[in-house]
Amino acid sequence: MSRSLLTRILGRLVYDPCVRAGRLPSNGVPLRVFRALSYCRTPRIGPRHPLHDLLAASEWKSRFSISDGSLLWLWAHLKRHRPARILEMGSGISTLAFSFYASSYKSAASERSCVVSLEHDEKWVATTDKRLQEMNTRQFVTLLHCALGPVPVGGIEQSSYSVDCGRISELFGGKGPDLVLIDGPPGDVGRLATLPSILPLLTQRTEVFLDDAYRPGEQAIIARWQNTMSACLRYCGTFPLGNGLAYFVYHPKIRNGAPRT
Repeated sequence: MSRSLLTRILGRLVYDPCVRAGRLPSNGVPLRVFRALSYCRTPRIGPRHPLHDLLAASEWKSRFSISDGSLLWLWAHLKRHRPARILEMGSGISTLAFSFYASSYKSAASERSCVVSLEHDEKWVATTDKRLQEMNTRQFVTLLHCALGPVPVGGIEQSSYSVDCGRISELFGGKGPDLVLIDGPPGDVGRLATLPSILPLLTQRTEVFLDDAYRPGEQAIIARWQNTMSACLRYCGTFPLGNGLAYFVYHPKIRNGAPRT
């Protein structure tokens, strides 16, 4: 069966962001089919695309970087939904892409786009800062060094970013983020505590994306978040892009009750 035929048959089910967990194709479609679909749906971009040079510059990538397919999908999502405030956990090539988006952002209220990026590695903060300056987009991003520390989750301390929610809220003008990308800390540290640590910042219908969603650790995290935060968080599905891009929407009125973190 050709990739184009697979896309026509399964594309809507796989890529619809409103897919529910019980209907996810990952429950019944082999992972190799997912990755074939991901490959054939990854856009081919020309030299005039804003991200062309960024994706072509291999020295700007690392083995921890978000995949090209996920980044291009997020770029299209940004241009379509126009979020003003973006929070990123884990800096890198996605930070550079977000800075490009913020530099071209325009709203009816003349509001500027604000990107806040959290990173635990001071050297990587300096590297990202240098790259932003080289691209003349430094003014659109606030890089925050957040050392890893214990964060209580369900009565157990987990290692994660030491997040100052008050500081981030100030940077967003007292508002919450419209979009959150979780692409850190590294897998050997774990990301279970990332979302609980920023929960006070989220507002109605904040979109949350978790990269590397196909890894066993992230699969366990998705299941845990569904179990403990179902009162305020809707898991909409995992896009077959790169190593998986999970999609959540913060919606505290899904049903009565408070999240059980």
